[in-house]
Amino acid sequence: MNYIDLDSFQYQNSSVNLAISRLKLAAQAGLNLIIEGASGTGKSTHALFFHNRFQTQKEIRFLHAATLTSMVLQNEFKNANVGTIAIRQIESLPLSLQNDLHALMKAEPQVRVVAMSAHSLQMLVKKNLFQASLYALLNGMTLQLISLKDRQEDMAELVDFMLDVFRILYGSKNKYLSDRAFEHILDHSWPGNIRELETVLERAFLNSQAEAIQVGDLDLRKTPSESYKKVEALAFSLAGMSLSEVEKRLILQTLELTANNKTKAANLLGISIRTLRNKLNEYKLSEAYL
Repeated sequence: MNYIDLDSFQYQNSSVNLAISRLKLAAQAGLNLIIEGASGTGKSTHALFFHNRFQTQKEIRFLHAATLTSMVLQNEFKNANVGTIAIRQIESLPLSLQNDLHALMKAEPQVRVVAMSAHSLQMLVKKNLFQASLYALLNGMTLQLISLKDRQEDMAELVDFMLDVFRILYGSKNKYLSDRAFEHILDHSWPGNIRELETVLERAFLNSQAEAIQVGDLDLRKTPSESYKKVEALAFSLAGMSLSEVEKRLILQTLELTANNKTKAANLLGISIRTLRNKLNEYKLSEAYL
């Protein structure tokens, strides 16, 4: 999933709602941010939401600490179009690059940095595995994202949202999850967290021959990395269309699903409302969707 407007959700878990509240405060204050949580808990989603809350005119760059170079880091900090730099698995950043990052953050304080980690950076600092001065700069605020198994009360909200997105992407407007399939989802431990849930639901959505997605369609034995035959078939069916035609189709389906609510449609598409309006004008559809 791309940009998700966390304000549009009504989560029940208090820890999740606290994290979102703190995220908004960090964005409002323009703080640097540390997001900690197990793989698949939504660290990138929260980083993107943070960026869009405090900086709508500039871009966010996602970098991976294990493959980062000093040159790339410097170029991104010097890029006038970049407002936020989000670094995945920052705990694996070599010491030399930790020094570079520290220096660049001091020299370019207008660029916000989101550090994402599956480990506690504070504990790594105590073990002398992470630079204390860099941690102090990054730690404007720290968010702790909990695992999916610890927030079962939010499962219905997450499932409904994901199915809405798949209805847009694949055009199967009437597909839904059967009660037994939902119970099966609640019983699963979800070691891959939200990312695994998304993968399983998408596979089930595409494999289901009926409107009701059944337990057998979920097939939790498969790994998230397996390819989907129906995804490949869909890609083939779109192969003869231009990118603009595919984009136009997706925009129209999203507007139809959201009953012409352009704000909600823009959020689902991961674009700004301004970009959506520009696209409608470009495709000469603005009058039909006023």
